[in-house]
Amino acid sequence: MATKIKDGKHEYWLDGEGLKVPLKHVPQNDQRRDALVEELTAAAEQLNMMIKSTKQMMLAKIAAYLEEVAGEYGEGWQGNARIRNFSQNKEVEISQAKLLTFDERLNVAKTKIDACITSWAKGSKTEIIALVNQAFRVNQKGQVDVKELLKLPTLQIEDAEWQDAMQIIKDSVTVQSTKQYLNFRTRGNDERWNTIPLNFSIV
Repeated sequence: MATKIKDGKHEYWLDGEGLKVPLKHVPQNDQRRDALVEELTAAAEQLNMMIKSTKQMMLAKIAAYLEEVAGEYGEGWQGNARIRNFSQNKEVEISQAKLLTFDERLNVAKTKIDACITSWAKGSKTEIIALVNQAFRVNQKGQVDVKELLKLPTLQIEDAEWQDAMQIIKDSVTVQSTKQYLNFRTRGNDERWNTIPLNFSIV
């Protein structure tokens, strides 16, 4: 709802610039639009809370089941899993993705890589230079692409300085967070697995 201020008998609405607009000067269409946005946003927030609580419930039930299965063999559960019903036509998949980032040692690696490029003969290893430039390119958030950077240590370059830089890159990788994903699928008469869409935009 628009921010409203009462000053004595008068009511004002704050516009996008924080200016007070007397209610009597707020067009009816603006008031209807405001009411519509507020109603739909409130419904979306309520749905968001329901989705979060449902996901937490599902993750807890799956974790309890997998721990029970692993516990029968004296182990704890680790990793991803696919669980199917008895008829093998419904499937629940849980997977974990680690969000990787690099610590301050990445700058040290970049300095060593720059030294390598400088020492190589001019005009040679241009493909490597292009890969390095691509790997260290930052996005709009000022972050490097983890996948691109981790391609560099896979290159077969027998150069001591380069190898040192690659080891520093490997050592600088840190796990920022781990996120769990759930997917639900059903298999129809055509034997094809179909994902149950839970993305609001594609339902």
